[in-house]
Amino acid sequence: MNRKFGLKAVIFTYIMYCVFIIKALNRPTFESNWRDISVNIGTIDIPHNLGVYPAKVDVQIRVTKEGVDYIFTGTGAAQRDNDLSLPYGGVVYIYDSEIVRIITPDRSSRYHQESNNGVAYTGSKQYYNGGPTIMATSGHVRVRLWTANDYPEPNFSKKISMDTTDKYKVFKEVSHGLGKYPDMVSVRIQLDDGFMSEGQGVVFHATPESWLSLSGVLYGYNNENVRVWIPHKLSEDSVGVGTVCCAYDGWSTNIAKTNGTVHIRAWLPDHTFHDFTIDTQEVNTTSGASPTLFPVMDFSNFYINVEVLTANGDNRAYKFCAAGSSMLATVDGAYGGLIYVYTNNSVMVWIPNAANKGHVQFVGGRWGNNAQDSTSNEGQLIVKVYTFRDFIDCEDPVTVANASFTMNGSKVTYTCHPGYTYETGNLTRTCRSNGTWNGYPPVCTAMQCHSPGGVANATYTLRGLSNGSTVTYACNTGYMYEAGFLTRTCQSDGTWDGVPPVCTGTCGLPPTYNFTIQSYTGVTSGSIAEFKCNFGYTFASGSIQQQCFPPNWIGNPVVCKDMLSNKEVTEMINKIEKELIVNKKTTSTFYRRKNCAEDPRPSSKQIVATIYALSKPSFVSNWYDVSVGNSSVDILHSLGVYPVKVDVQILVNENGVDYIFTGTGAAQRDDDNKYFYGGLVYIYNTDIVRIIVPDTTSSYAGIAFTGRVFIIYR
Repeated sequence: MNRKFGLKAVIFTYIMYCVFIIKALNRPTFESNWRDISVNIGTIDIPHNLGVYPAKVDVQIRVTKEGVDYIFTGTGAAQRDNDLSLPYGGVVYIYDSEIVRIITPDRSSRYHQESNNGVAYTGSKQYYNGGPTIMATSGHVRVRLWTANDYPEPNFSKKISMDTTDKYKVFKEVSHGLGKYPDMVSVRIQLDDGFMSEGQGVVFHATPESWLSLSGVLYGYNNENVRVWIPHKLSEDSVGVGTVCCAYDGWSTNIAKTNGTVHIRAWLPDHTFHDFTIDTQEVNTTSGASPTLFPVMDFSNFYINVEVLTANGDNRAYKFCAAGSSMLATVDGAYGGLIYVYTNNSVMVWIPNAANKGHVQFVGGRWGNNAQDSTSNEGQLIVKVYTFRDFIDCEDPVTVANASFTMNGSKVTYTCHPGYTYETGNLTRTCRSNGTWNGYPPVCTAMQCHSPGGVANATYTLRGLSNGSTVTYACNTGYMYEAGFLTRTCQSDGTWDGVPPVCTGTCGLPPTYNFTIQSYTGVTSGSIAEFKCNFGYTFASGSIQQQCFPPNWIGNPVVCKDMLSNKEVTEMINKIEKELIVNKKTTSTFYRRKNCAEDPRPSSKQIVATIYALSKPSFVSNWYDVSVGNSSVDILHSLGVYPVKVDVQILVNENGVDYIFTGTGAAQRDDDNKYFYGGLVYIYNTDIVRIIVPDTTSSYAGIAFTGRVFIIYR
């Protein structure tokens, strides 16, 4: 019997089918050449140079057996390594905006004898019901990529963070809100190095044995939700156990990632991209199936997707995608999911064997930390065969009001006219292979300025926000215009010309008083005005310093009066002397002399004080805090002339009593001996009085000292 015919006969015997045929899908934007591939060849980087992440990646591994080409499909992560003697196979791929990286099995094991692995493997008859076992150590590989322009906008899109080391981030259920099964679902995880890894729908083992790797992103979906599982990593686990993407130990590279950002997208049927019919049949783990047949086509003209709709368990009525090769990693543990391979006119499926704990669908063990664990031994097989349509030219781009456009190949770029701004739609649109422009025409609306708003200490009048409108400002009473623009105009680019005005508080010129001269630092808030009496006049009352607090100068009016004439001074002295004459016979001394002996003490003598009446001082400072160790204190008097008389008072409080000490003009000693001393030295000129205090380095000095150690004030 012809062996090729015999192989086909066996395949026809074992597979039941469900066909989901979709006519017309855009051709891939990028399709590489076929390249040789084999175990131990190392990684293969295939550049695509799209400059963006592909929306869809299809990695095909072509294996030829007895003249028939079989197509296996790559996977996003390796669910095992070579620490188990069971055979395994397949190709892992990751991708970014520039390359697709192909990772092959490596037969040079560091721990065991030569590994039994290949670039493609259907699984053994012990563990899978289906056609004959296919194990290939070499073949050819190519990649096909579709960009976002080849698809309509997704009807649902969401990103979620997942981490195998956090038990609360190993399972996520996300509502897509579409109310029906999506036509297509994409789940992939972006790793910390920027590469993307595709999600999977099969579980080859759930509880690691020894150091065996456990890796991947598992997902399923129904008419309401998308569920995503990743394996939980424990602190004692080895590198490859509990990862979202792994190709470590037994693979041509060492990748082990524990976290990333999962991208979920879903599309509803779009008849502008494809038409389809549906036919379904049941599959189970106790019987085989027959091949799904379709007309003979070239591999470059169609795309295959295989899923199973589960019939039982917590994930009942969820769809899970099949795998392109078997990476079974358990001898007596549970596993689940379908394996598929296709030729140019049929799809073949291998179903897990119930006798060895195989299931049509399975989730458990470390996956999701026991969230939504389930098994199903029955389901519906769904085979999707997408045939490609030829590229169709788009009609001329639509004309957009208030905008112009330019063409560059299959891309059109719109630009809003001056005075108009982009509001919604797409300024750049690309002609897709189905003859439609992606996105929506842009909308350009008349540009307006934002409200200019008010400025401090001013009012404004706004006369619109359109091009040419103006806003006028006026400073409030007590404030003066200092800078900026009092009138501003809305320009065609939506901005106001000039800069906002600045209105500064003002008090106007300081007040004038009779017989005074004035000086001032300004007329705005905080400015100081000082007043002096004219020559021949003396200060009587008021505030010789006044401060501007808009809109007023704060201080009492200054009064300067004539100095006394010589005659007035003489008359005043005579009056005072007359009032101070004392009748000796009324003094206590007079009475004591009559009764006591002579008392020589000075205190027993009469005391006569002659007090002259003087004008109030022209300048009186505030009290200043002073202590030993202070630097000198300069007190500004700004009289412009040397004072005729200076009185420096030191106020010291002792037991609730205020004592006044007087400053001196020079220090009669220094601190070169240990005798106590005290006092303040002062000097002065036409503008200041400088107060000089003792130095704190001496412990024998004070600001006031009466001659006894216990009355020294520091």
